[in-house]
Amino acid sequence: MFELKEQDIERIEQRVLKTQLKNQTLQIDLVDHICCMIEERVNKGLKLKMAEEQVLNEIGEVQIKAIDIETTFL
Repeated sequence: MFELKEQDIERIEQRVLKTQLKNQTLQIDLVDHICCMIEERVNKGLKLKMAEEQVLNEIGEVQIKAIDIETTFL
């Protein structure tokens, strides 16, 4: 079973940090969720870079910011 290395997780954290989320707990949860999605795709046969790009493109910076705004309103 594939697990991301610390350097991979740090790279993903940096990408999420660029979205400048206001809610730090949400930021941690999103990084964890993104990592799990990537690991799942790698376990299904995708290469790491491809899985990472797919997940980050699907979620996207705009979606991450929208989640942050919705969380604030809740």
